[in-house]
Amino acid sequence: MNIKQSKLTIFIEVLIFIASYFPLFIILLIKDVNPLFYKNKITICGFFNNPETSLPLFLLSLFSLVIITIIMRFALKKDIDSNDIKINIKSSILVRGDMLNYTIPFLVGLIGFSYDNWTTTLSMLVFLTFMFLFLKKDGSLLLNPMLLLLGINLYRITYTETFDVKGKCKTCDVLSYKTNKKETQIKSLGSINLLRI
Repeated sequence: MNIKQSKLTIFIEVLIFIASYFPLFIILLIKDVNPLFYKNKITICGFFNNPETSLPLFLLSLFSLVIITIIMRFALKKDIDSNDIKINIKSSILVRGDMLNYTIPFLVGLIGFSYDNWTTTLSMLVFLTFMFLFLKKDGSLLLNPMLLLLGINLYRITYTETFDVKGKCKTCDVLSYKTNKKETQIKSLGSINLLRI
């Protein structure tokens, strides 16, 4: 993998991770609504207690979700691309993951988090940074609730390359809408494999 691919992969992985916490940032944005906003002049500053923190984090997660949705829609489309590997799928298994990694921060957001104190906000950002590193190291970053809501699942496939005369079987994890086709293509975005259907 070259440096350009590596940077692209990290960028996409970070976007996928941030997008996965979109529900958390919605919860925190709702919790930041000033209950007395109706007494104030209706402005962004009057509507939220801490708009300088809650809005940018919410907008960052929304932006990440939109960008990942666009990337996945285009990348998972079946188009002719000379960089794709043409394959024959021998078997596919839906990889199921533990959503506990994502639900704990949601619960923390519901229970005790507020943007009122900058140290609490910084602590949450440090926590999310370590969550990203743990999930990346564990290989479960792509087991993501927002990808599931988009209909994109993680599959472990066994395949042969179409033009491989030896027919050697290979295995890899791929993101895809479905895997019921036997002949298809794999698109690689660095270390992230996409199955084009």
